[in-house]
Amino acid sequence: MTKQEEIINTIKVLRTEVEVLTSRLKPHATGHLHTAIGVLNSRIEELIEEVTAPYFKNEDRNIDYSAVDTKASHLMSIEGAL
Repeated sequence: MTKQEEIINTIKVLRTEVEVLTSRLKPHATGHLHTAIGVLNSRIEELIEEVTAPYFKNEDRNIDYSAVDTKASHLMSIEGAL
């Protein structure tokens, strides 16, 4: 299994956990769940960036944000795997 496949599997697991926690939300006394969901969603974003960043780094190894359309299309392509 490649590193990218491992990251994609981790994203899938985290998304499943977000769904479980979201189903447990109530109108009151579930602030801890809101916090946990926020943390997990942030981690998912980090992992998506890790998967996509190698495709968008410039010669200085910095992410080239000028390629937004290309990045968006790449994200859509890996979303199918998620």
